Amino acid sequence: MRHFIHTTFLGKEVRQSEEGFRLWEKVLSLIKPVQIIELGTCPGTLSLYFLLYTMENADISFHTFDNQDCSQGYLKNKINFNSYFKQLDIRESVEMIKGLIQNKKRTLLFCDDGDKLWEFITFAPFLKVNDIIGAHDWNVEISHDDIKDVISKENLKPIFDEINDSSKTFIKLFQK
Repeated sequence: MRHFIHTTFLGKEVRQSEEGFRLWEKVLSLIKPVQIIELGTCPGTLSLYFLLYTMENADISFHTFDNQDCSQGYLKNKINFNSYFKQLDIRESVEMIKGLIQNKKRTLLFCDDGDKLWEFITFAPFLKVNDIIGAHDWNVEISHDDIKDVISKENLKPIFDEINDSSKTFIKLFQK
């Protein structure tokens, strides 16, 4: 039987891999986004990572959205997480999220909610030149074949390599 060591961040389990955190450190330091928008918050440990990153880099804003209430628990009350988290139906909030994407200069949009394919296809057309879009669970819930038309139409270029972790999930990032 194979045993996996789960990744933690500040002592709490995360659904990202250790390699995923190294990727985020690399991505964030290289692309220097002006804002990070995360679609899909719960359980919120990656959201806390993004939030702490933006708190350390005050010129970066952070927004995270989920249809579940992900506002309570681990550290969230201590750092005013509700200022960054909004509980809403992403499908019913396309115009609001579009406005956020188009409001700032360089956006990193991370699709990690319940329908990554829909999120990617829906929001990729709103990206500006140099914006980044990414999806978690690459080749599990979303693949190149699923989005090849939007990749071509929006002139998206893959950046970095997808990161494999022990639970067979991946992250894939594209730049417009």
